[in-house]
Amino acid sequence: MDIRWVWGTVNSNKQITDMTDEKDLQNNSISGSSSQKAAPSDCMPLKDDKNDRLGWIDAVRLLAMLIVCMNHAGLTIKGVNFWGGMFYVPVFFMISGFFWKRETLSIKDKLRSKIRRLICPYILTNLILISIFLVRDIIKSDFSQTFFRTFGFLYGRNQLFSDADTLFRNDWLLHMNSSGENTYFMTALNSPTWFLPALFLTIFSAELLYVLVLHHMHSNHDSLDLKERLCEHRVILGLCILLLLDVLWHYLTPLLLPWSMDALGFFTGFFIVGHLLGQWDGWKWLTSRRWIIVLLAITLIPGGIINGSANYSVGLYGKSVMLAFYNAMASCLIIMYLCYLASGHIPGFIIRAGRKTLPLLCWHFPLISAMEAVRQIILPSADGILLSVCKAVEIAAAIALICIADDGLLKLKGRIDKNKAV
Repeated sequence: MDIRWVWGTVNSNKQITDMTDEKDLQNNSISGSSSQKAAPSDCMPLKDDKNDRLGWIDAVRLLAMLIVCMNHAGLTIKGVNFWGGMFYVPVFFMISGFFWKRETLSIKDKLRSKIRRLICPYILTNLILISIFLVRDIIKSDFSQTFFRTFGFLYGRNQLFSDADTLFRNDWLLHMNSSGENTYFMTALNSPTWFLPALFLTIFSAELLYVLVLHHMHSNHDSLDLKERLCEHRVILGLCILLLLDVLWHYLTPLLLPWSMDALGFFTGFFIVGHLLGQWDGWKWLTSRRWIIVLLAITLIPGGIINGSANYSVGLYGKSVMLAFYNAMASCLIIMYLCYLASGHIPGFIIRAGRKTLPLLCWHFPLISAMEAVRQIILPSADGILLSVCKAVEIAAAIALICIADDGLLKLKGRIDKNKAV
């Protein structure tokens, strides 16, 4: 196995920074086959480099990643953490759906591709971090958390029960644990990696929805265009059923299922909305109707204040699950639109850093934690503005180091491939 999977790169030609199949949308077929190609102007509203990448999408990724880093570093900026907490996880699912292609590959090939792109980085990152903590446990002769870390890696969740105050929550806690306390798993600084198996299941959930819908559709429609649009409508209906199941599960039990299966409907919803934006002139249609963005912003303010922020990794949705879903959807579209307006004016270093999403996701927490440990030795009494500045420096340094390391691995891999070719 190639250790560079840990950094999200599996070959010298394509870096997997979007954690899904992001390819040139000029080859994206509306029907899922290569015979009917969408016009580039329809699917790609703006190109801002030679690789046909969407720079504003990379900027959205980096903004979301900064919110993730702020939360894990303990850096609080008034308003930023609150409003950013509504979109920083859902937007990754939406962007992944934006570039998703309903390819004609076999199930076996699709499974192999997703395992390589998502599960291999998940496994390798967790094995490295869990091994480091195992060495620490051996030195301290304390193995009280070893089993939970290992089980958490297999379970793919940070904890066993939701933090939300749901029906029967106390009964579940007392039944599973005599002390009535929650059970925590991913304590080896690997908690951010829960997203990778969640995205893996989300992609296959979307695949399954489309397969089931197309299987039951009649083939005698007047046009392929009509068939595809009917397909989208039925997929949305199936998605509504998934959302209903998620809502029922959330209110009836606090148990968090492995690989985020209890939130699969929500994540698939973000994913499919992103897919619709990337298909049928969806993004072009949305950006030509600015009143929709304005309406979303107007309704998001009271919705966010009433419901509060959310944390999807631990099943915390605020006062209302569906209001949290709406707030997340609205905030994702707003932040994407704002970055889209800034296209052509986004600094290159932001775009480049936004393309390192996968290595940043896997390794920002260990690096930030290590630098925070050093800070506590050098400036143990830092507080207030000084402490905030220190945490901001830690975040910036972690992002810079990961980007430099990733670029170095790319160059090394290129040299190795060149030598093999010779």
